Amino acid sequence: MRTQKKEIEELAGEMPVWVIQSIENDVAVCSARKNKLVGITVFFTIKNESKMETCSRILYNVDDHHQFDRLVIYGAMASDIDSEVLSRLGIVDLQQTKQGCELTR
Repeated sequence: MRTQKKEIEELAGEMPVWVIQSIENDVAVCSARKNKLVGITVFFTIKNESKMETCSRILYNVDDHHQFDRLVIYGAMASDIDSEVLSRLGIVDLQQTKQGCELTR
């Protein structure tokens, strides 16, 4: 089984990565930054925010700063994504994956 650290380092070497702050993610981000891998943005949790609200907030933020045709999400299932947010962002396809889901415009 791959570790969170390994996953983040591999992805950060290839593409922008956004992660939610956690003890495990903090270790992985610190290691990736020490290895001079760039393109990692850390989002902080907000007290009493639901997983759906967190996903919506992050999706809007990513959309504001990056143009994407495809977005792979680890750790959030399709049911965690608000369908109204998907519509507003022009997402035409949402596929469940083993690790989470994939959004396509």
